[in-house]
Amino acid sequence: MKILNENSLKRLNGYLEHLQKPGSNSVPPMELTFYVRDTKENNQKQSGFRSVTFILHTNDVLSTVMNVLTSCSLPVEHMKEPKETSKSVHDAGVPFHRPIKWDKSYYTFTGFRDPEQELQQAKKVEHTLHLWLRNCESEATNKHNASLPRREELSRLKKELCQKFLLADIRYAWSFCILKHSLCWHTPIHR
Repeated sequence: MKILNENSLKRLNGYLEHLQKPGSNSVPPMELTFYVRDTKENNQKQSGFRSVTFILHTNDVLSTVMNVLTSCSLPVEHMKEPKETSKSVHDAGVPFHRPIKWDKSYYTFTGFRDPEQELQQAKKVEHTLHLWLRNCESEATNKHNASLPRREELSRLKKELCQKFLLADIRYAWSFCILKHSLCWHTPIHR
């Protein structure tokens, strides 16, 4: 049942995408079968699902969705808008925008991420400099303390090389880290 529903959803999605393409006047009819939960009390079947088969033959997205929902005995009241509201909005020249709010089961079933849930998680995490410093202070202190012996050794080696080669100063690129500097100083040029 699950595989059949998934395949039918994919085909329905393709049908709706084809309807939305500019210049697609006619779409060939398509037969789809879904298994939906049977809500009737006198259900004779053990599975609790019933098979619903219908043929898509409409040429616009709204009527296609309405037909699918009606065929599956799902509510369509939220799809119907009062004519006065839609006329006044379109007459005013303001585009009608209503964000789609999907049921949580949609995200579970399809595997897509729920944008509302992601937004809530992002609000909880809200990084600030103060929070970051508080969380990373001990690690930074440990790394700094661990690098002190190398820094002292580098300073000593730098002084030795300046004296040996009569240099005023030795400077190195910023992209180098302490470990790379210490490896450079221990090359044969020092010996």
